[in-house]
Amino acid sequence: MSAPLDVACGTGHSTAAARLLASQVTGTDGSPAMLSEAHTRFPELSFVEAAAEQLPFETDTFDLVTIAMAFNAFAQGAFLQEAHRVLKHPGWLVVYQSEFLGDMAEHLAFKAWLGTGFAPKFPQALSPAEPLWVDVKHATGFEVGVLERFTTSVHWTPEQPMTYLTTLGRTVAVIEGGEHAS
Repeated sequence: MSAPLDVACGTGHSTAAARLLASQVTGTDGSPAMLSEAHTRFPELSFVEAAAEQLPFETDTFDLVTIAMAFNAFAQGAFLQEAHRVLKHPGWLVVYQSEFLGDMAEHLAFKAWLGTGFAPKFPQALSPAEPLWVDVKHATGFEVGVLERFTTSVHWTPEQPMTYLTTLGRTVAVIEGGEHAS
């Protein structure tokens, strides 16, 4: 396999995981701060600053493009077109993500607050319920090979859900930009 491309790699953990598939992996991210951390954590890997919608690679370069945890953070249609362009044909695009849906066995009211208290102030911070594949797969030439959903139980302290919610990209943008929901 040629060197995989890991898009929106953040601090590089997903890029390091892709290294199990090939001896060389390239990670991209639009944030210089994230890439600095990635370089520090994984100096043996290659990282390039690039927006997911404008990948600086030749057409038909990669056998595999991965994206973890960031698929809803940018223009998905533009990213899918770019992924299709840089992938060799046939090639594989793997999108994987986990998300907190607000279900808390010990605090049943939390999910309601998440929908009525949090989401109106931080729109689009949470992922949509349905995958985007349904809308864009024909426009970009991708076919859905496998779509899996699973649940897992995580035990959090009372502070951890709020810590998680305040690290979501849209939440950070609203806080840093001083935006207010209408």
